[in-house]
Amino acid sequence: MFNMGYVRIISVMLQRDLLGIRKSFWGNLINVFSWVIITVGIKMYVLPYFGVSNTYGSFVLIGAIASVANMDIMHRMMMFANDITTERQDINYDLLLPIPSKLVFVERALFLSIAGFVVSMLVLPVGKLLFWNHINLGSVSWFKFIPILILTNVFLSYFAVYLASKISGLHAIVKLWMRVIFPLWFLGGFEFSWYALKDMAPNFAYLDLCNPYIYATEGLRSAVFGPAEYIPFWISFCVLVLFTLFIGWRALVNLTRKLDAV
Repeated sequence: MFNMGYVRIISVMLQRDLLGIRKSFWGNLINVFSWVIITVGIKMYVLPYFGVSNTYGSFVLIGAIASVANMDIMHRMMMFANDITTERQDINYDLLLPIPSKLVFVERALFLSIAGFVVSMLVLPVGKLLFWNHINLGSVSWFKFIPILILTNVFLSYFAVYLASKISGLHAIVKLWMRVIFPLWFLGGFEFSWYALKDMAPNFAYLDLCNPYIYATEGLRSAVFGPAEYIPFWISFCVLVLFTLFIGWRALVNLTRKLDAV
């Protein structure tokens, strides 16, 4: 049965957690500027001297949307993981609230989603501002772009909560970055399209379809550039929904067991 009391409690928790985002907005904007200038600028102005297409910079800019969200959410995941593996002050307080424990974890995922969305939505306007004549937004389907951007952040947030549920201590975070987060991100299409990978190494490309990150980047590029050279938008969107549902379910189950919550 739908409980408005639970909704009010979660909304208050979100307001509390989102205060930090408002305070750090300008710092996040500077971070996005730095990321876009370095990663996109090099590929837009330097790599063409080595024979890379002039359009490669705008291609990477769209991949940077998911990348910025990934970095922000995974950074916040480490703070969450630190809380649930050490003193547990914040999580223990929330678990005492009159709502089911799973909703506490859902609130954490919602918070991460909003935080990632705020940062990632800055990438496109910042890229356009910095590289005005090189970025053409005339083909963007906003009807597709906004939903896939939201879904990307929701997936990354539940994935982050899932990873936090698997960490046994702070010493495991470096291994997690090197063995899980970085490979999935780097092989998730930040610097290449899935069809380009398929032309070069078809067997590996089909294996890469098990990587949910590829559907986020392909879905974003399909929404911005059109579906001709990317996995069709609705395939990327629907598969990412399935990944989100599965990993979200596992995250909630794992955290409930890990924290012995009810």
